[in-house]
Amino acid sequence: MKKIENLQNKIRYDLIKLGVRSNLLGFDYLCTAIELSILFPELKLCKGIYVKVSEKHNISYNSVERDIRFVINDLNKGSVSNLNKFINKEIIWSKLTSGRFIKILKDYYLERFVKRQNYKNNISLNSDKVSYLK
Repeated sequence: MKKIENLQNKIRYDLIKLGVRSNLLGFDYLCTAIELSILFPELKLCKGIYVKVSEKHNISYNSVERDIRFVINDLNKGSVSNLNKFINKEIIWSKLTSGRFIKILKDYYLERFVKRQNYKNNISLNSDKVSYLK
């Protein structure tokens, strides 16, 4: 359980460092979406991850998608060069989308954080909800 909490905290801290405003409604949804994409890479974004996020936060799938998109659009208004510095790669895009952003951070965490620790052994996914095992 502690490893998962560390991952959740790291994602939250890093998003704030990147300039994502934590007071936006979609901030928590984005954190959960990034975490799920790391832990369950076989899930597709819209029909997998967003559905699981909506179940976890007890809201509609459409709300998750809209609120995450709002957070990403807000980030696009600022400087996305922070993201390039953060991941230490030069990524060029005309507009950052929710899917791209989640994938970029998923790949970053898989390279630098998760592979060193075995998170998969502490987690199970069933059809109803994401459950974290002790």
